[in-house]
Amino acid sequence: ELLRVRQQLQVLQTRVQQEQMVEAALAAAERRQSELEGEVTRLRTDVQGREKTNAALQETLSAQLDAGAAAMARKDEALEQLQQRLLELEGERGRVAADNAELTVRLQAATGHAEAAATAQARAEA
Repeated sequence: ELLRVRQQLQVLQTRVQQEQMVEAALAAAERRQSELEGEVTRLRTDVQGREKTNAALQETLSAQLDAGAAAMARKDEALEQLQQRLLELEGERGRVAADNAELTVRLQAATGHAEAAATAQARAEA
């Protein structure tokens, strides 16, 4: 009888040890689960922060692109105005060149008449 009780006691002690090992493993698993949940929470917070940063960067980039497009439009308009002014100045230069040519002809004609008159006067005096 004593032997049977000892065997039952050993079986019970083995079961207690196994239960203690299971409880220790369960406690370790719960700690690991808690650590992982903390890590997931930290990663979610990190992702949310990055998403906010990304949204802010996209907004800034969009504003810069809009400003660049507006500056390009102003540059194109200024270039068009300069080209128009250049055409006007080239036309004016052509008119001035024509006026100069006409004045040169008149001056040459006037000079020729003056020389002819001086020659005629010199002959008349002689």
